[in-house]
Order: sequence, then C-alpha cells, then structure tokens
Amino acid sequence: MSFLLLALAFPAPTRAAGGPVASAALSAWGPGLRGLLLWSATPEGSLETASESWLKTLSPLSLDRPEADNAPLAPLAERLEAASVEMPDLRARLEGLVSLPIVERRRLLKDLRGLRLSVGADQAYLRAFIEDYHREARRDRPDLFKLKMKRASESAAAFNRGFPQLFYKRLRESEEAPDLAQTVRVLIAGDLHPDNTEIEPWRGTRVLQPNDFDDAGPAPAAVEIARAFTGAALLEGKGRGRREALVREAFRAYRESSGLAFRGWADRAAGEKSVRKAKPLDRDWPNRAGKPVQDKVLAGRLLKAAGIQGDGWKVFDRSGAGLSSIGLRRYMFTHPGKRHVYEMKELRAPAYLFFTGGKPPTSHRPRVEAANRRLRKARTEFRTFRMGGLEWVVRRREGEFTPLVLTSENSSARVLAGMTAQLHRVSAPPLGLREALDAVREGLVLDSADFMARMHRALRRILKSGVWD
Repeated sequence: MSFLLLALAFPAPTRAAGGPVASAALSAWGPGLRGLLLWSATPEGSLETASESWLKTLSPLSLDRPEADNAPLAPLAERLEAASVEMPDLRARLEGLVSLPIVERRRLLKDLRGLRLSVGADQAYLRAFIEDYHREARRDRPDLFKLKMKRASESAAAFNRGFPQLFYKRLRESEEAPDLAQTVRVLIAGDLHPDNTEIEPWRGTRVLQPNDFDDAGPAPAAVEIARAFTGAALLEGKGRGRREALVREAFRAYRESSGLAFRGWADRAAGEKSVRKAKPLDRDWPNRAGKPVQDKVLAGRLLKAAGIQGDGWKVFDRSGAGLSSIGLRRYMFTHPGKRHVYEMKELRAPAYLFFTGGKPPTSHRPRVEAANRRLRKARTEFRTFRMGGLEWVVRRREGEFTPLVLTSENSSARVLAGMTAQLHRVSAPPLGLREALDAVREGLVLDSADFMARMHRALRRILKSGVWD
C-alpha cells in the first residue's frame, strides 16, 4: 500500500492502451521513483529503513515534476516480476492511479510522513495476535512454535492455511460482518482449503471430500463461503487479476452447485481437469509418521485408548505435523504389514469462534462427530473419545491419497466452491445458500486474500528481525 501512495504523489504517466502500465510508462515517473516502486514491493524492501531519508527529503517538496525527479533516490534494480508475486495488485493499482486528479494526489502527498509506519503496523498487529494465541506454545514448546512460523512463512497460501483463527478475526472486524452473521446457519467444515480435502472413490466415481473437521460446527454459511473462496483466490499468486478470475469462478460454481443434488454435482466435478487428471500419491507413512514413542507404557495406553488391537503396531509422536494444528498432541499408529495407519489428535476450540464469539462448547466431540457423519459421503473409520482430561479424535488414513491438481487453478476453484455448496446443502435449502452467497462480496474475498498475503509478508519480516529467537 505504501508504495502505491508514493505513486499518487506524482503526475500520471501515459498508460499503455488496453493493458497494464508498461515499462516505458513507469519511466515517466523518473528512474528513481520507478526503482523505489518496484523495490518496495519485494520481500527485501523495507520502507521504514532504506527509504526513510528519501521520505524526509520529499515531504516538503511541491508537486512540481522537476523537484520530484531530482529527489535523491538510490538507483535500484527493476524487479517487476518478483514484485508481482509479492504484491499481486501492483499492475492493476498502477493502471488505476494514472487517472486520479492532481488534487487527490496532492492530498495523499500529505500522508507521506506516515507511510513508513504502515509496514510496522502490520507487524505489530500480527505479532500481538500470534503472541496472544500461541502464548502457551511459545512457553512450553518453543521448538514447535518456531516450526509453525517457519512453515507458515513459506507462502501466502501456507500462511492462510496456518492461521484460520486470524482469518475469522479479520472477517469479524470487516464492515460486512453484521450481514454475514445474519445468513443461514449451517454445519460448516470450518477450515476449507485444498490441503484439508482429497479425492476419494464414491459409487463408481471420484469426489472431493473434506478430511479434517477440527474446526467444524454450526456457523453462518457466509463465513465459510468467505473462507473457502479466499483459499481458492490464493491458489495463484501472480496477480490480483488472476485472483479476481478465480473468485469469479468460485462464485459461479457455488451458485450452480447449490441447486444440484450430490450425484449431479459429483458427476459434473468428475469431469473437471483438477479431478480428472488427479493421480494417487504415496504418503510414505514409514518415513513421515513422526518420532517413535519410546515409552512402552505410554504407547500401550495410547493404543488401548484408540481402540487398536493386535501385535506389531508402532506408535509415533506427530505433534509437528500439519500446519494450523502444529503443537497439538498428535500420534500415529503404523503396522509393517498394513498400508493404512491410524491418526489420533487432540481436539481444540474451533477457529470460527473468532468470528461468532462466545465460549467454546463444553465438549467438542458432538460437533466433530456430526461433521464426519453428515458432511462426508465416502465413509472411513472415525471416532472420538476422552483420555487424560482431553478430548481426542482417531481416524483411519490410507497409504495413498489423491489431491486436486492445483496447477489447474480455475478448475480447482470451481471444484472447491462446488464442494462447499454441497456441504452446506446438508443443513439449508438452496434459497438460503444463495442469499448467503449474495452477502459475500467479491471485493470482500479479494480483500481477505490480500490481507492474508500482507500478513504473510509481515511474518517474514518478523522472523527476519529475530524477535522470537
């Protein structure tokens, strides 16, 4: 955002006809400014450090073009392609800026002195959230806390996957929150993103199914629509224009699917490239199960609690698996003579409470059991139980899984959105779901995706600062 406001301070260049701002057009701002725009959009850019002296020089200047061109900007390498990854809306925003009147640019120029604070504000917002939500993890398992931060920093999609609580918190702070809260209540899966789904056989075809109900429960349909569509928007990170296209595909697919019976949607989805081209992958459980549990007494107690009988089963600590659930108690049971395994995981408060508010339910077992029973067509072994004062879920996991072909972004967005509508059809009629869809603006989804991408960049800067070392 900061580098975009910098662009507003100068007279507009000529826009390339019918397309984004061309390289030559950017040059009309002068090589110094052009370099700063591209540089400040990259991960290495830090507006509050390297460009601070430039801001001090520019602030008292008038809008006269010669003075602006003579501002002491260091020559910086062009990184438009890299910038388009880190700031997907770079081209689109610059294209829109060229038509702003000079009066508006002059007004925004007055805010230049505070621009360098925007990046720091993102970091402060994210740091406060993480340090509060992960207070116990930082104190008791700093190794797992650092592991989660490292994995979440890998991409905007990974960050979105790792912090569903932050997503719902931000959604509650939006202007649309009251309207979203009034939409029909359904049993939501709670955290729909590509990694929480897999393609499974069902009645002679293959269907996409949710495979994680940690965050399931009753909530307004619109909040899960926003969550699922944001995940679809983050399938592709090369530009806001692509995100817009993916979100439009998701809206259309949800609307169509909400009027179809499950069989009709399943047959249609089976022809999608992201499903049709999908191939099973080996999960390689022997090498990815986790750390062996050496305490035989504990291993025996875990096997008994999970209801697993017979000799030869090995028990592994898997508390470092996943992403949003890193740090939760988690175990896996493998057998050298079997392809499938069993996974046992501690249940937690659902993420959607950061939107709906209220206290967590006294027991998480009913909501998780209901989601597995009502939201999955492809059945699998699954049960919940209580042990050691905690609630747990144990489920069977096969040796192979078939993920969506995410490189087929449009198709993946359609299938994810269509599946979301099918899950909601279990609890509400099509009319209620369409009203919920209408409550979710495309702009809200895009803003949510931009926010999660911005927070991803803020996390990278926090980690680089070493504040949690």
